[in-house]
Amino acid sequence: MYRWKSFKRKIRNIIRWFPVLLDDRDFDYNYLLIIMNKKLKHMEEFFLTDNTYTKDARKHGQQIKVARILTDRLITDDYFSDNLLNKKNVGKCIKHQDYLKQQDLDYLCELMKKKLFTWWD
Repeated sequence: MYRWKSFKRKIRNIIRWFPVLLDDRDFDYNYLLIIMNKKLKHMEEFFLTDNTYTKDARKHGQQIKVARILTDRLITDDYFSDNLLNKKNVGKCIKHQDYLKQQDLDYLCELMKKKLFTWWD
C-alpha cells in the first residue's frame, strides 16, 4: 500500500513540476526564483492543511507564505511607480526601485536564514 502511495505522489510531483522545469533556463536568476516560488507554494499549502504533525505547522505556513510573496514580488519586478516619475526625479525613482527590490531580497534571505531549518513536519 505504501509503495503505491509513494508512486502516486511521485507521479503527481512530476506532473505539477513539469511546466516549471520545461521553461527553466540556466542563465537568469529569475528562473531560480520561479523554482523557489513553486516549492514555497507547495510547502505553504501543505503546512496550512490538517495533514501535518508538528504543532507549529500554521506558524510555519505563514512564514513560508511571506517567503513566497517575497519571491512573487522579486519575480514580477514591479517596483517602479509611474506616480513618482517626472523628468526631474528619474534617477531618484530608479534608486528607490533598486532599494525596494534589495529590501525584499534581504528580507527573503534573512527569513530563510532564520527559519528554513524549522520548516519540516
